[in-house]
Amino acid sequence: MRPNSLKTLHAISDIRAGPETFLALNYHAQSLEDLQLSVTNDSLAHMPLLQGCTALKNLRIDDLHGAEDIETTNHDAFLAIIAWLRQCESLRCLDFSNCQSGVALVTPVLLERNMRLTSLHIDSYTLKDHTNFHQALVHQQASLRHLFLSGETEEMLECLLWT
Repeated sequence: MRPNSLKTLHAISDIRAGPETFLALNYHAQSLEDLQLSVTNDSLAHMPLLQGCTALKNLRIDDLHGAEDIETTNHDAFLAIIAWLRQCESLRCLDFSNCQSGVALVTPVLLERNMRLTSLHIDSYTLKDHTNFHQALVHQQASLRHLFLSGETEEMLECLLWT
């Protein structure tokens, strides 16, 4: 393909995306607007290699295993993913499905001054552990139209019942 000719890529199963895949997508950094990837524990750590792809409008990351918390297992990659996402000022729809670090990755993005999300989908998180995330949502209230949050609420309910 010619550079900057790919607009959409939806990989709805494990394509064994690795460093080569992510680096190759940078050849379409200016044209790639819609990216949907299914990642594994191995490929999640290589996501910072997408750093050139800042024209994204829609991003969906589906963690096939949902077991790795990249914030604790690979903190450098975690910080690099956040830095990349913060540069995606055209981003409107963000979806982290079955991703243990999804909320932690999204929270700083929500606080970004130029970020105007219209849709946010986050699941696989514990409600009581992410107060900062819920507070950061306020920064998107002018633009956010679709919000889907799904996570563990039992512990939060127990805390409320005991107070």
